[in-house]
Amino acid sequence: AAVLCADGRIFVTTDAASTWSAPTTIVGAIALASMADGYVAAAVGSDTCGGVQILALSGERAVDPTGCLAIEAPAQSLPGTVALADGAGTLWLWVGEALAQSSDLGATWL
Repeated sequence: AAVLCADGRIFVTTDAASTWSAPTTIVGAIALASMADGYVAAAVGSDTCGGVQILALSGERAVDPTGCLAIEAPAQSLPGTVALADGAGTLWLWVGEALAQSSDLGATWL
């Protein structure tokens, strides 16, 4: 299990919350979802993504930017309007009224 704090820190537990990992920080992180081989986060405010950036977190908590969904709304308006989920290898991203899906961690969107 993992938890995303309001300041972008992500903590992981593998023993039912008896202990927690050292934090991994993703600036602008606003959503987190579990995947078969780690976690995926959605972040806003990146200089390299004009919208919602997707970042994969491996078991070693290495952060790898994997995609971007361009959104015209300002980054500061997005927290509280974004949800992220992984199901059977498909990444689902809800941003406000929009729903997008990706089978390659956000490199391309349907």
